Amino acid sequence: GVSAEQALAIESNSAKTGATKVLSGASLGGQSFVAMDFFGADASGTYFHDSDLRYAIFSHANLSYTNFGYSLLDYTLMEGANLTGATANSATFKYAIMTDANLSQANLSAANLSHADLVGADLTGVDLSFSTMDETDLSGANLTNAKLSHSHMTHVSFVGAIWENVTIVGANLTDADLSGLD
Repeated sequence: GVSAEQALAIESNSAKTGATKVLSGASLGGQSFVAMDFFGADASGTYFHDSDLRYAIFSHANLSYTNFGYSLLDYTLMEGANLTGATANSATFKYAIMTDANLSQANLSAANLSHADLVGADLTGVDLSFSTMDETDLSGANLTNAKLSHSHMTHVSFVGAIWENVTIVGANLTDADLSGLD
């Protein structure tokens, strides 16, 4: 669902909602796409580096191998999106909804995912080293071969997550819920 704050931002940017749904390989770095509707879009390989994508809707979009490095993605809706192999180092995803998203092999090093919802997400082989994930929900997520070294993960929920061969050297897991890990 969309929060009241997200709905307001989408309404205020309604002139932008007619955006094309095929952006594959486009170079769109350094741009503002606040509250844009990319639902179901093919944006594979798109260059969004250093862009403002807050409140954008990427649900069920193909974002594989897309570059979101240093971008603002706070409050984005990305449920069911495919972010396989995406690069989002030092990006912010605060309060993002990423349930059932595929982030396998993505580079999210030094990213901020605080308060994000990643329930059921596929994080196989993801690089989250040096990231911040305070109060993030990773319940039921697949973290096989994930790199979480030196990450700050206070009050994170890993309930029922798949946790195989995870690298967590130097990670802060203060008050994390690790119950029912596979």
